[in-house]
Amino acid sequence: MTFRGSVDKLFEPKNGNFLGLVQLTAKFDPDMQEHLRRIKDEMIHDHYLGKHIQNELIQLMGNKVQKTIIDRIKASKYFAVILDCTPDVSHKELLSLTIRYVSNGSTVPIGIYEHFIEFIEVKESTGKSLLDVLLDKLVTGFKFTSYQGPRL
Repeated sequence: MTFRGSVDKLFEPKNGNFLGLVQLTAKFDPDMQEHLRRIKDEMIHDHYLGKHIQNELIQLMGNKVQKTIIDRIKASKYFAVILDCTPDVSHKELLSLTIRYVSNGSTVPIGIYEHFIEFIEVKESTGKSLLDVLLDKLVTGFKFTSYQGPRL
């Protein structure tokens, strides 16, 4: 589901799910309703609903989800790493990092879980190169990165 739409303005068609939810919230919240009225009447210009704030929210939510997944993996006794490379449409080689683990029941119900962690751009897809990327990720830690895809 897309977060942003093709239009960045409130009360416009195709302005996306984020602004749509802000507008919906304003129907039931008088403070949000007043805030949106001031934006619409151009009484305020810094309203923190633009694409940069939306990107920051996506980044923060992604970091939280990824941290939760990594904590679950650390709590498990067994895990496996799944690495797969494929070029995107701009011919950049991307490594998809997925981890499968067995939960011991301490954080989530006992079972086998598999989570995609992130895409990592790699220069070459040899076994040694992929091992080096994986070891670097394990040493430096995982940080959520939003892959933007190729520029068309």
